[in-house]
Amino acid sequence: MLTDSWKRSYLDGQLFDYQGNLNQGAEIEEGADNQTDSLASFVDEEMRKVLHESLRVYHSEIVKGLDESDWESVQSSCHKIKGILPSFGLMHIAETAEELLLLIDNNEMESINKKGNNLTDEIESALRLL
Repeated sequence: MLTDSWKRSYLDGQLFDYQGNLNQGAEIEEGADNQTDSLASFVDEEMRKVLHESLRVYHSEIVKGLDESDWESVQSSCHKIKGILPSFGLMHIAETAEELLLLIDNNEMESINKKGNNLTDEIESALRLL
Protein backbone atom coordinates (compact mmCIF):
# COMPACT_ATOMS: atom_id res chain seq x y z
CA MET A 1 0.00 0.00 0.00
CA LEU A 2 1.08 3.56 -0.63
CA THR A 3 1.76 5.62 2.45
CA ASP A 4 -0.62 8.43 3.29
CA SER A 5 2.26 10.88 3.01
CA TRP A 6 2.96 9.74 -0.54
CA LYS A 7 -0.70 9.90 -1.56
CA ARG A 8 -1.09 13.45 -0.27
CA SER A 9 2.20 14.53 -1.79
CA TYR A 10 1.44 13.09 -5.21
CA LEU A 11 -1.76 15.08 -5.43
CA ASP A 12 0.32 18.27 -5.33
CA GLY A 13 2.16 17.36 -8.51
CA GLN A 14 4.90 15.21 -9.89
CA LEU A 15 7.17 14.20 -7.02
CA PHE A 16 10.34 13.23 -8.83
CA ASP A 17 12.51 14.78 -11.49
CA TYR A 18 14.02 12.91 -14.44
CA GLN A 19 16.71 11.43 -12.20
CA GLY A 20 14.30 10.21 -9.55
CA ASN A 21 15.10 12.99 -7.08
CA LEU A 22 12.39 14.76 -5.18
CA ASN A 23 11.01 17.60 -7.27
CA GLN A 24 11.64 20.77 -5.29
CA GLY A 25 8.35 22.18 -6.58
CA ALA A 26 6.32 19.28 -5.15
CA GLU A 27 4.76 20.12 -1.84
CA ILE A 28 5.04 17.59 0.95
CA GLU A 29 2.51 17.82 3.72
CA GLU A 30 3.96 19.43 6.82
CA GLY A 31 4.76 16.92 9.50
CA ALA A 32 5.08 13.98 7.12
CA ASP A 33 7.49 11.40 8.49
CA ASN A 34 11.04 11.30 7.10
CA GLN A 35 10.74 13.76 4.23
CA THR A 36 13.72 12.44 2.31
CA ASP A 37 14.37 12.75 -1.41
CA SER A 38 14.20 9.03 -2.07
CA LEU A 39 11.39 7.35 -3.97
CA ALA A 40 11.55 4.46 -1.52
CA SER A 41 10.58 6.76 1.35
CA PHE A 42 7.17 7.34 -0.21
CA VAL A 43 6.35 3.75 -0.97
CA ASP A 44 6.07 1.05 1.66
CA GLU A 45 8.27 -2.01 1.43
CA GLU A 46 5.69 -4.31 -0.16
CA MET A 47 4.79 -1.82 -2.88
CA ARG A 48 8.48 -1.05 -3.45
CA LYS A 49 9.14 -4.74 -4.09
CA VAL A 50 6.22 -4.96 -6.52
CA LEU A 51 7.35 -1.84 -8.37
CA HIS A 52 10.95 -3.07 -8.51
CA GLU A 53 9.93 -6.47 -9.87
CA SER A 54 7.58 -4.90 -12.44
CA LEU A 55 10.28 -2.53 -13.66
CA ARG A 56 12.77 -5.39 -13.88
CA VAL A 57 10.32 -7.42 -16.01
CA TYR A 58 9.48 -4.47 -18.28
CA HIS A 59 13.17 -3.74 -18.73
CA SER A 60 13.87 -7.34 -19.68
CA GLU A 61 10.92 -7.48 -22.10
CA ILE A 62 11.93 -4.23 -23.80
CA VAL A 63 15.59 -5.25 -24.17
CA LYS A 64 14.59 -8.62 -25.61
CA GLY A 65 11.96 -7.06 -27.87
CA LEU A 66 14.42 -4.51 -29.24
CA ASP A 67 17.04 -7.20 -29.85
CA GLU A 68 14.54 -9.41 -31.68
CA SER A 69 12.56 -6.62 -33.37
CA ASP A 70 9.50 -7.90 -31.50
CA TRP A 71 7.59 -4.63 -31.59
CA GLU A 72 4.42 -6.11 -30.07
CA SER A 73 6.35 -7.10 -26.95
CA VAL A 74 7.97 -3.66 -26.71
CA GLN A 75 4.60 -1.98 -27.20
CA SER A 76 2.96 -4.14 -24.54
CA SER A 77 5.61 -3.21 -21.96
CA CYS A 78 5.43 0.46 -22.94
CA HIS A 79 1.66 0.50 -22.46
CA LYS A 80 2.05 -0.99 -18.99
CA ILE A 81 4.72 1.56 -18.11
CA LYS A 82 2.50 4.41 -19.28
CA GLY A 83 -0.33 3.15 -17.10
CA ILE A 84 1.57 2.38 -13.91
CA LEU A 85 4.60 4.62 -13.47
CA PRO A 86 2.86 8.02 -13.36
CA SER A 87 1.23 6.84 -10.13
CA PHE A 88 4.71 6.72 -8.63
CA GLY A 89 5.75 10.12 -9.91
CA LEU A 90 7.91 8.59 -12.63
CA MET A 91 6.43 10.60 -15.46
CA HIS A 92 9.73 10.88 -17.33
CA ILE A 93 9.83 7.11 -17.87
CA ALA A 94 6.17 7.01 -18.91
CA GLU A 95 6.77 9.86 -21.37
CA THR A 96 9.77 8.09 -22.90
CA ALA A 97 7.66 4.93 -23.25
CA GLU A 98 4.97 6.96 -25.02
CA GLU A 99 7.57 8.44 -27.37
CA LEU A 100 8.82 4.94 -28.18
CA LEU A 101 5.26 3.80 -28.89
CA LEU A 102 4.82 6.63 -31.38
CA LEU A 103 8.07 5.76 -33.13
CA ILE A 104 6.99 2.14 -33.47
CA ASP A 105 3.51 3.16 -34.70
CA ASN A 106 5.12 5.39 -37.35
CA ASN A 107 7.72 2.77 -38.34
CA GLU A 108 10.56 5.18 -37.59
CA MET A 109 13.06 2.36 -37.44
CA GLU A 110 16.16 4.56 -37.25
CA SER A 111 14.95 6.16 -34.02
CA ILE A 112 13.37 3.16 -32.30
CA ASN A 113 16.56 1.59 -30.95
CA LYS A 114 17.92 4.89 -29.68
CA LYS A 115 14.70 5.74 -27.87
CA GLY A 116 14.44 2.15 -26.61
CA ASN A 117 17.95 2.43 -25.17
CA ASN A 118 16.99 5.73 -23.53
CA LEU A 119 13.98 4.02 -21.97
CA THR A 120 15.97 1.08 -20.65
CA ASP A 121 18.56 3.47 -19.20
CA GLU A 122 15.81 5.39 -17.39
CA ILE A 123 14.35 2.15 -16.03
CA GLU A 124 17.81 1.08 -14.81
CA SER A 125 18.16 4.41 -12.99
CA ALA A 126 14.79 3.94 -11.30
CA LEU A 127 15.71 0.38 -10.29
CA ARG A 128 18.85 1.69 -8.58
CA LEU A 129 16.70 4.08 -6.54
CA LEU A 130 14.46 1.31 -5.36
